[in-house]
Amino acid sequence: MGFSDLQQYVEAWFNSNPPINFRKGQVRVQRVLNWGGFVTSSFRVSDGEQTAHLKLGRSLEQAQMRRWSAVHERLEQHYRAPRILDWVDVPGTGHAGLLFEHIDGSTWDIGSRPDLMKEIAGLLVKLHEDDELVRALGDPVRTHRECWELRYRELFEEDLKAVRGSRPPFVSNALLDWMEQESKKVIAIGREHWAFEGVSRSACHLDLWQDNVMLDKSGGWWILDWDGLAVGDPAEDYATLLLPFVNRHGTDWRQVLGAKIDEAFEARMELHLRAITLDYVVDTLADWVDCDVPEWMDEVRARKQREHVEYLDLYQRKWG
Repeated sequence: MGFSDLQQYVEAWFNSNPPINFRKGQVRVQRVLNWGGFVTSSFRVSDGEQTAHLKLGRSLEQAQMRRWSAVHERLEQHYRAPRILDWVDVPGTGHAGLLFEHIDGSTWDIGSRPDLMKEIAGLLVKLHEDDELVRALGDPVRTHRECWELRYRELFEEDLKAVRGSRPPFVSNALLDWMEQESKKVIAIGREHWAFEGVSRSACHLDLWQDNVMLDKSGGWWILDWDGLAVGDPAEDYATLLLPFVNRHGTDWRQVLGAKIDEAFEARMELHLRAITLDYVVDTLADWVDCDVPEWMDEVRARKQREHVEYLDLYQRKWG
């Protein structure tokens, strides 16, 4: 089922079976562009009086969203997660997901609110120390090596497979070969480096980049997309958050964290920054390939190409 077909089906279903207090027959559903990827589908749902945000996915994404839903009250009370209103199962489509309270605002522009970085880093400190949340998730203790493998191995393999299958015209075979070899080299670092010998019991967001921070019009802010919440390496969370400051603005990440840092954590931070930068090199190409919505295609592909070139240059200048 294509995106347009899904939108029409969702609108018809909402008008026949409106959740919460939407007015029957008055609901309109509008597609929302998610710059973070195209695995899930996002919609703005409104009946003219009230508005909500709907996020739908298939089986794997549904399982992740159900984990989020199981602990949503704690995330909303302590970690600025958007409020979940309902679980929505759209029959006959294979799609289901979460209906959220609408946030009237825009994604975070780091340049306009750089002060927010320290606030979000402080929120991560609380999250990483939340033993009650870890118990609720039911995740096992993981070694830092397991966290590294879980984050990067399948991600690189799947993204490169997509790019190889439908290579963008500005990507040469030589560059593809280089990305494949470099990704294998980076993954191997985590298997061998001494800094990954420890274990983690910390709950981590695992996708906290700037487009997953929403600012409302009154100055409030929210952390989006808790789908990947799991026990992970805190260094990975901080590296994901701080990457723009480090790579684009030349800021030392230690200045933002402002805490006592042990040698192993410091080494893992530097390695995660390298791996996530390479991830951006590859993932932007996968997004370029995966964007199949005609009215967004030119805009998305232009931005993804610019980001690919930017992060490729950053990576090659720093790590060769």
